[in-house]
Amino acid sequence: MNIGQHPDLAWLVDYSAGTLTRGFGAVIGGHLELCAECRAQLRLADRLGSRLVDDAPALTPRLQPATIRAAAAASGAYTSRPLAAPENQTNLRDYVAAKLGFDWQALDWRSGTAGLRIARLQDRDDERIWLLHGDAGAAMPKHTHGGAELTLILHGAYRTKDQRYGVGDVDENDEAITHQPVVTADSDCVSLLVFEGRLKYTGTLGLAQRVLKF
Repeated sequence: MNIGQHPDLAWLVDYSAGTLTRGFGAVIGGHLELCAECRAQLRLADRLGSRLVDDAPALTPRLQPATIRAAAAASGAYTSRPLAAPENQTNLRDYVAAKLGFDWQALDWRSGTAGLRIARLQDRDDERIWLLHGDAGAAMPKHTHGGAELTLILHGAYRTKDQRYGVGDVDENDEAITHQPVVTADSDCVSLLVFEGRLKYTGTLGLAQRVLKF
């Protein structure tokens, strides 16, 4: 599996510490199932985090990526060289269903603009967990965010202006980023979206999406 888009190291640090929410944890866990490089970085974060806690037992700060990188550089332990991938690749759709506790056959899909369908697993302002299905060539309305957003590609692929995201890749965004994912022409695409707050539509399809409560 050729994984090209990885989450920021901060997400791996929080995953290692066990502080991620249900949805964000599912995204990072799914990516780790397929990404040998990030599994190696997670093991490094585990080791360094344990060492830092042992050295300062009275302190319980949230470990920062800069701290992890600095400690790794000092020890000569940091590496971005990927390890061999497991022989039996995880089916991400099965993994996500088991992790989040749903049945694909029982999902309530809502239609959006042309070629898009959505199933809401959780819809709270602190964390929304959505599944998105896009037909080949379908475009999501241009939007920004009310907080952090992670998208894990479960099947197919989509493109933004400057990147392609395929199975196992993580697309990371926040309120500073406006983007418009477009499903590639060769296949439909299924993805898991986890985000804080609400999507903020900025393009001409925004009104239609708000009316449809998409």
